[in-house]
Amino acid sequence: MLQHVGAGETDAAAALFADDVDFFIPRAAELPWVPDVDSAAGMATYFGLLRTHLDGKRFDVERIVADATDAVVIGQLVSTVRATGRDIESRFAIHVGTRDGRITRYHFYEDSLAVAQALVP
Repeated sequence: MLQHVGAGETDAAAALFADDVDFFIPRAAELPWVPDVDSAAGMATYFGLLRTHLDGKRFDVERIVADATDAVVIGQLVSTVRATGRDIESRFAIHVGTRDGRITRYHFYEDSLAVAQALVP
């Protein structure tokens, strides 16, 4: 999934998701790149909005911990908010769950203060 997102292949990334998705990103309501998501189609929208609103500078995966149905990806990222020109620098964790070979859970945790500060011009 992360390779597809990084390459701008939003439809290919979204195709890995199940019809029903448990999506969670703690966020302020005014965050323009995080819609309400509950499906693979919603994930395609989310990935597209990321590319519309952010310029990814760095996305470093430091560790992946996984078992048969869950994985946690830990790393660091730097993205520029196009509307303000300000950077988001944050550590992150992504909790991904699977069932029947499809992604059913996508929970993304990052430094919400860094995100809020980057939204201010």
